[in-house]
This record gives sequence, C-alpha cells and structure tokens, in this order.
Amino acid sequence: MTAEQRAFLERSAEQLRGLSTQLFAQFIVLTELALRVIETAPIYYAQREPQTLGAFRWRFDAKDKTVTPSESLWAKFVAPLAQTVTLRRPLLGIRNLDYSAFNHFLQDEFPDHLAGYRRGPGPYLNLGKILGEDRKFVDSRRCTGIQLADFVATTVRRACNDRLGRAGWSELGRIFVQPIGQHHAIQPISMGGGLSVSPQHAEVLRHFDRTGKSMATAHSRRKSPRAKWIRKVRSRR
Repeated sequence: MTAEQRAFLERSAEQLRGLSTQLFAQFIVLTELALRVIETAPIYYAQREPQTLGAFRWRFDAKDKTVTPSESLWAKFVAPLAQTVTLRRPLLGIRNLDYSAFNHFLQDEFPDHLAGYRRGPGPYLNLGKILGEDRKFVDSRRCTGIQLADFVATTVRRACNDRLGRAGWSELGRIFVQPIGQHHAIQPISMGGGLSVSPQHAEVLRHFDRTGKSMATAHSRRKSPRAKWIRKVRSRR
C-alpha cells in the first residue's frame, strides 16, 4: 500500500467515525439495499423483462441542494464495499435465463489487486459500473419513484409499530419479491450482536412472505424443477 493510499483510507475512516448514529445507520442500510437489488434484480427480470437489465438507475432523496458529505462518502465506498461482500458471497445466477442485456456490466479483465480471489475465467461483474453509471441525488418532490418508495417504507414502519390497521397494509405484500437465499421478503438488519423482532414485526414479515411474489415464474419452474431451485437457495445460506 502506498503512502497516498494509506492517507486516503485514514481520511475516509475519520469521516466514517464522524458520522452521527443516524447517518451511519443510513450508510449501512443503503449499502445492504444496493446489494439486495444487485442480487435479486438480474434473476427476477431475466425471466420477465430481460431488456430491463441493460441499465441500473439509482435515485436517492437528496438532503440538501448539493451532495452532503455523508452522501459523498457513501457514493465513494458503496462499490468497493459491494465488491468485498460479493467476493465472499458470490452472486447467484440461474442457468438458461436471458441475461444478454446484462452483458453491458460485464468485463473480461479481472482486477490485478484482486487476483487472489479469482475463481476461474471471466467475464466478471463491474459493480462500479452498475452502481455509478447512472446515480443521482434528487429532490423527492420531483421524483415519483422516491415518493412511492417513501409511501411503502412509511406503511411498513407503521404496520410494524402497530400504528396502522391491518386493512391498511395487508395488500402491500403483493408488490414484494421473495429474494433468493433470504428468509423474508423484507429482511431485518441488525448492527449489534443479535437480531430480535417483536411479535407484531414477526407477524408483518410472515404475512409479506405469504403474499409476496415468487422469484420464479411458472415457466421457469417448468424448465427447472422445484427441487433444483431449493438446492440453489440453500447453497447461499
């Protein structure tokens, strides 16, 4: 490691330590969200709308008129962090699906500094391109997608806190996708030693699991027996 690289890491570590608890939690949750999208979107859309995989457009609710220091820090580190996670937990793919549009994010050369993690010949996924090619922090008042996401998040939060009647959230599960290799359509995250949820949280999660959309289409199940899907899911846990 060069002196310049060491200085960069030390400055970045100091910036991370300077984040408030709320901003640090947001940093972690946004990183996990990006990983979940990268893990599940290719399999989901390769079965339904393969051409969609040719572009990843990331829009985030800006906290100010210009990019804040915490937003800049996250944007700088999300791709390296995602790369580190996927080297330890390789992304799952299902054979015989149409990933042709996804080739836009593949590269033949493997980074020299990661040579020890090479598992075979390429191509390799360019996470920097996926996460940075079209990423913007925007005013939520002008972005319908962010407004819809905020509505969903608020509804789930109120459901989990028992501040909204069941009739107000019971149909929401139909918009979620059951991810490959995860236990819930909405995955709880713990930044402590363990994870525990209240009875109300557990009931909401179970309901969304029961009513969420299956990752596999009926056509995919016919081409690949259910047992094969189950084995692939278990291999990730």
